[in-house]
Amino acid sequence: MEIPNIQRRIERLILSGVLSVPKAVASFVPPHRVDGEPLCPQIQLFLGILNGPPRPGIHEVPLEVAREQYEFICKMTDGMGPSVPRLEERRIPGPAGEIPVRIYGPVASGPALPALVYYHGGGFVLGSPDVTDAFCRRVALGARCVVISVDYRLAPEHPFPAPVEDCLAAFGWVLDNAKGLGVDPKRVAVGGDSAGANLATVVSILRRDADLPGPCHQMLYYPVTRPHADTESHRLFGRGYFLEGATIDFFRESYVGKDPEDDFRTSPILTPDLSGLPSAQVITAGFDPLRDEGREYAARLADAGVRVQDVCEGRLIHGFVAMHFSKLAREANARAIRRLGAELENALA
Repeated sequence: MEIPNIQRRIERLILSGVLSVPKAVASFVPPHRVDGEPLCPQIQLFLGILNGPPRPGIHEVPLEVAREQYEFICKMTDGMGPSVPRLEERRIPGPAGEIPVRIYGPVASGPALPALVYYHGGGFVLGSPDVTDAFCRRVALGARCVVISVDYRLAPEHPFPAPVEDCLAAFGWVLDNAKGLGVDPKRVAVGGDSAGANLATVVSILRRDADLPGPCHQMLYYPVTRPHADTESHRLFGRGYFLEGATIDFFRESYVGKDPEDDFRTSPILTPDLSGLPSAQVITAGFDPLRDEGREYAARLADAGVRVQDVCEGRLIHGFVAMHFSKLAREANARAIRRLGAELENALA
């Protein structure tokens, strides 16, 4: 089922108009503040469109429509991204068939480079490498690394633990095939946003527990870490800030069922011991329901002796990894990419 063409055209016109408003013009919008932080004015205009006339939520439309809408919005908000010298589509062995991956590189060939294995967000239900295509291009160029974006299986057709199994297999494949990929196997990081960040944390934990070579770094954008939405940020931002509380409930039920068992592979905050994990940058957004659980996880890592950078981008919302229209989001993502580049460089030492 497709979004009707007329609706798509109208939404594209409205969104493209809002997304092209310069920051200087958007700054005339009266600031919206929570916890003392003003929301990015360009994002405030964007939310004004999304929160305008009532429309069904992602959890209230057919799944194929929800997936199409999500990819449409992400492509509108993030643009095309820069061209990269290396771009490949491959299918790699997985636990239940082949896993599609997309590979980006800052050069077509040459000496072995560091790498980032990236898992897209979308609540374990939505998304594909297309939704973070522009971001992965920027990472490849900005951090001068090979990026392998993984198209893991999605719930509800493939609930837990299928996405974990695919992501774990993809990371292992990169290490096993590092030479052919032009990758330095000692400098392979993992990363992801939201559900993808959850999967990146779980891959790191499972590789450690199996006493296998693991990632050298974790790049975690607003990770899902808790089994229940019971934090202050969920209460403050569970409605009207792009990621809705009802949608979070829908995602979790699709992934683990109505009465899930407490399992660190779905809720990494439950991991008894986080010591021995790779360094991490945990990047959260000030106006995000997932803010508090991401920061809690960063604190748990630090308590376990893991070197962690707890970065809260206070004026942004969930999903800003794919919001290149916002100057503040562009700057935040550029900082994260620079941090990644530094971590990959330091892994040589």
